[in-house]
Amino acid sequence: MNDSLDSLADALRDEIEHLGNLLGLFRDQQEGLVRPDPEKVLEEAQMIEQAARVANRFRQRREQLVQTIARTFAQPPSITLLRLLVEFPPEMQPMFEALIKEVNRLVHQTRRTARQNQRLLARTVEVHRETLRILRPDVFSPTYDRRGGVREGNGSGSFATAV
Repeated sequence: MNDSLDSLADALRDEIEHLGNLLGLFRDQQEGLVRPDPEKVLEEAQMIEQAARVANRFRQRREQLVQTIARTFAQPPSITLLRLLVEFPPEMQPMFEALIKEVNRLVHQTRRTARQNQRLLARTVEVHRETLRILRPDVFSPTYDRRGGVREGNGSGSFATAV
């Protein structure tokens, strides 16, 4: 049993490491969005995608270990690690509580930073569209699609085709 718990602790530490790496990449991307540095933003987006896949693999590994340990304690495989803690030796519980707390903190921080980056990116696109609207108003004359919705273009296609 101690081997399984040691493996779980290692899995949580690995997950923390990779979530921290992912958070760092999101923060680097944020710098590129604020400056703005489009090349950095694109480069970071690719690195974020790869890091997110890796972090997800570590999360899945941890979840599999939790399911295995849950079966050992005759608990349902869907039990959360936090609820499973009461089955662990008392001397190990504080360490696992700290690891779980750190994973949760990093997950929330990463999600918050990702949402901020999405808002920054959307705002950047909006500002660029407004700038282009001023510089090239003919490209942005509104037209209607078949459903009656408004789209921007010059009547001969989308903005991308007009530029």
